[in-house]
Amino acid sequence: MSMGLVEGTVFRAGKRVRITVQLLHAPTDRHIWATSYGRGFRDVLTLQKDLAEAIAHEISSQLNTRRRPRRSIARLHNTDAHEAYLKGRHCWNQRTEEGLNQSIEFYTEAISKDPGYALAYSGLADSYALLGSRRLGGIPPHEVMVKAKEAASKALHLDQTLAEAHTALAFVRFQSDWDWAGAEREFRSAIDLNPNSATSRYRYAMYLATMSRMREAMSEMKRAQELDPLSPNQKSMIGSVQYYARRYDAAEEQYRQLIHSDPDIPGPHLRLYDIYSRTGKESEAVAELQKGLALQGAEELAAALPARYSSSGFGAVKKFALQEQIRLLTEASKQDYISPIALATNYAVLGEKDKAFEWLEKAYEEHAPGLLDLDLDPDYDNLHTDKRFQNLLRRINIPQ
Repeated sequence: MSMGLVEGTVFRAGKRVRITVQLLHAPTDRHIWATSYGRGFRDVLTLQKDLAEAIAHEISSQLNTRRRPRRSIARLHNTDAHEAYLKGRHCWNQRTEEGLNQSIEFYTEAISKDPGYALAYSGLADSYALLGSRRLGGIPPHEVMVKAKEAASKALHLDQTLAEAHTALAFVRFQSDWDWAGAEREFRSAIDLNPNSATSRYRYAMYLATMSRMREAMSEMKRAQELDPLSPNQKSMIGSVQYYARRYDAAEEQYRQLIHSDPDIPGPHLRLYDIYSRTGKESEAVAELQKGLALQGAEELAAALPARYSSSGFGAVKKFALQEQIRLLTEASKQDYISPIALATNYAVLGEKDKAFEWLEKAYEEHAPGLLDLDLDPDYDNLHTDKRFQNLLRRINIPQ
């Protein structure tokens, strides 16, 4: 498959905007095409449309790819609303609690300036859904997922042809409603409307992995990575799919790439700890656990690990870390919302099955998003032979 790379620069001077773009053949870095556009800032939405059409035309003609027209409702929007929307997308891409809350403020501002702006409602849905699925902040996932669904439905009421809104609604139906058929229908609608949306394909891959359709999931993830090769989300998702498939060497490679690009994210370090724990690399596991916990803010716990490993061995380190994390989560739950999945996972790995199932039942009552990985996550392997585990899977009713 030939791959093209679009590079560009944006300059704004007063009320004028100029965009310069060039199209490159990615494998060879060969220059194919370049142009520039200038408009008054009030015409920026028209400029965006003209630029998208020009790039699509050049990709179609120069790279011989078959262009599939995207059906959309032609409607000009308030420029200030659009600027607020773009700021919201920037904050949303940070994937942090602070960034997501800021994005909600910007989307709300965009809607106040233009109540008919479907993209702003879609962005609002994305931010609420990500807050719920990532279990960030002190709000139970169900509460933010309800807001996400309302915003996505409003976006679709305004524009049924908006791929982003279909993706947002699909994500809520998947993660919160557990409406498997409805979620897949919305994902397919989104991809049909915009086959080149990396977000749609990335989230559809999450759905497919949960349905144990791993080959399809990897196909969608590879396509998403082609569309957005620098996205850390794509690498993380590929790592997760490989990890759940017990392909630990391939998963390790993805998480190492993530750490290379952003060493301050705790998740990849903690996942490497899981991988090394399962592959007998005990000293490497302790080192990654120490880094991950320190980045999470548990510096005292992290600092205590090397000495305990030296004196008592890896088993003692693992038990100590699990018990301390349970203690910290229990204390935090007195002040803030803590997902029952976090406690259930630690109890499951610790081997305290009754406690694990107690928290899994709470997760079931809340439709906690993390529960959908129950049959895939190696952390729950030692629960598989328990009748309560099979009963829980039947109630979640994920198609096999």
